[in-house]
Amino acid sequence: MCAAPKTGNKLPGDAYTAHLRARFWLVNPETGEYVGKGRVALLEAIARTGSIRQAAKEMGMSYKRAWTLVQALNALGPKPMVEKEAGGRAGGGARLTPFGERTLAVYHGLQQDLARQAQELEARWLAHWLNEE
Repeated sequence: MCAAPKTGNKLPGDAYTAHLRARFWLVNPETGEYVGKGRVALLEAIARTGSIRQAAKEMGMSYKRAWTLVQALNALGPKPMVEKEAGGRAGGGARLTPFGERTLAVYHGLQQDLARQAQELEARWLAHWLNEE
């Protein structure tokens, strides 16, 4: 069973309306490394900013934490997800590899499918859960 959202004790929607919430992770069973909501947000921030440091700053985390997560993401699959470019006078940067971009596409596709399934399950199973009859 999933806990109520951090915004309060009430579920989203009407006071007596139940909603199904679901989360998932893409997991490498051999290494235990995974991609979830937070790591996807980091990949998206790197793609948007072109920098691990800027992505970390945007997300309110330390560069060290972001770099540790990038290393974990790079160890997840057959290829790295993020390429780091050397610094220098012009500064370095980072970008997603084709595998990193594909990972985001797969994650978002699965997220959309899961949301549709959750709506169907919600309609089927939760319609009368909290209603007294």
